[in-house]
Amino acid sequence: MHEATPRGFLLINGRPLTAVQMAGLVGCGMDDASSFLGELTEAGVLSRDENGLIYSRRMRADTERAAKDRANGGKGGNPFLKGGVNPPDNPWDNPPDNGQDKAQKPEARQYSVSKDTGVAALELPSAPAVADPRTMLFRDGVPAVRQLTGKSDPAARTLIGRWLKTARDDCRRLLRVIEDAQDAKPADPVAWIEAALQERHGQPKSGTAFLAARG
Repeated sequence: MHEATPRGFLLINGRPLTAVQMAGLVGCGMDDASSFLGELTEAGVLSRDENGLIYSRRMRADTERAAKDRANGGKGGNPFLKGGVNPPDNPWDNPPDNGQDKAQKPEARQYSVSKDTGVAALELPSAPAVADPRTMLFRDGVPAVRQLTGKSDPAARTLIGRWLKTARDDCRRLLRVIEDAQDAKPADPVAWIEAALQERHGQPKSGTAFLAARG
């Protein structure tokens, strides 16, 4: 209805919806859709114009009010409130924003009409893609290792690939260890990370790794 022409009418591509399309939109059978429309009409909820088109009284009134406001604005505003067609500037006519919440425009809904059945269906936005653990590891881990060790990106990737073998391809755990190293800021971050991975797997640590893990 927001995007229909005229605005506020139940139209798709300038044409009124059929009973089949209405049933498809609400997800019910044609008999139920006809029954619901009858009940809404009897209760005075639905509004129809002289041609029988369904429209929203509120949206139609808003559209007429907006057109009237635009016409008044072109003449300099309401002369009864502003003291004439083009009165001198008055700062109190346009007070500064007080930071309160402002009305938001309703989100426009998108519909698609099937070429086979003619039924309109609501198009839902697709969910954002979630990166897999390996992608996240190299996306976030490479710059972290580069910052910790001062190595280049290819060298950081080589280290991460070696550590993945120690971590038994557990990308999430390796990324957590790298993040822990960023917090700990050890003198030898490579030995620190290797010691942390071995310790979590219960593997014995070398003397150098043991000292690095202890800071």
